[in-house]
Amino acid sequence: MWRTTDEKLQQAEKENRLDDLLLEESYNNFKECLDMDPACIEARFGLIYICGHMDKFPEAMEELSILEELGIDDDRIDELKDNIIKMTNPDEQDDEEDEELPQKKAKVEFVTIPPFVTEGEITPPFKKVLDDIFNRFDKDKDGHLSLKELDSFHRVVNGSPIAQSTVQFLMDNFDSSPQGLSSDGFTGFYIGQTIGDVSETIKDLKQLGFNADLSPIPVQTAPTTTKVPTTATTKAPAPTTKAPVPTTTTTTTTATKPSGAVSPKASSTTTTTKPTTAAAPKPTSPTTATGPAKPTSPNRGPASPTKTPTSPTTNKSPASPNKSTPAKTTQTKPPPRKK
Repeated sequence: MWRTTDEKLQQAEKENRLDDLLLEESYNNFKECLDMDPACIEARFGLIYICGHMDKFPEAMEELSILEELGIDDDRIDELKDNIIKMTNPDEQDDEEDEELPQKKAKVEFVTIPPFVTEGEITPPFKKVLDDIFNRFDKDKDGHLSLKELDSFHRVVNGSPIAQSTVQFLMDNFDSSPQGLSSDGFTGFYIGQTIGDVSETIKDLKQLGFNADLSPIPVQTAPTTTKVPTTATTKAPAPTTKAPVPTTTTTTTTATKPSGAVSPKASSTTTTTKPTTAAAPKPTSPTTATGPAKPTSPNRGPASPTKTPTSPTTNKSPASPNKSTPAKTTQTKPPPRKK
């Protein structure tokens, strides 16, 4: 942006058409460039040039002072300073005892921006913070920030890799060596940036872990909370085993009677109930069914249990197990009554 603005100014100056509208537009463009990159020297020279045409001499002198604080060695600084002096004192341009200009210069040279700069000098707390930052990124501890170390610094502050043009600018304008940017060069850069735009320095410091008052930002740690154990209500699990279904085993044994016998069927029923989950012993079916106890016959005595004959030899029917022969009784008729 500054390059386009500078070309427009040069063309307008050749054509003698530097009007107020173009000057105001150029002034805003150079200020915007410096907001984005305070280390852009050409944009600062352009701003000084515009300030001279707009009669903003104190601001022009302040920008020149920033260039001097940055350690910029450029003949244009002295040239612009002389031009400003001539414009502010046309009748006494060679008078070193001029009172007004030294007062203006004093305001520029003895800038105080607490807590960073006091009367143009860096404060001890700010110097300590810058030294701490420098040592943090000087991984090999050689007293210089190499290209790799500068790139790490730039990524933390700006979130992007450092451009080669920025590296070249730092090496050309601040104390450096083939090893990289020195600690003094790093400090000089931040002094110039702070005087030019203190908000940029404050923004950088926050990214690097410091508040605007140079105090360290507390490290945010996740709060540790102790969970109070709660009594969990555990529902009793539903039984997975179904209740055993009782199994009824019925064994019926029918007694075999001899042919020709008429008797009720004798049955013996054995009922065994077992759960399905446990193996119950199998009941043993008797080979001989024992019927109910027979009543005592008055003539024959107690009846024996009926056995299943293998081969009947008689046609006589055994006594029925359920019937008994009743005892005969003799009724004696009373004698007839006499009439």
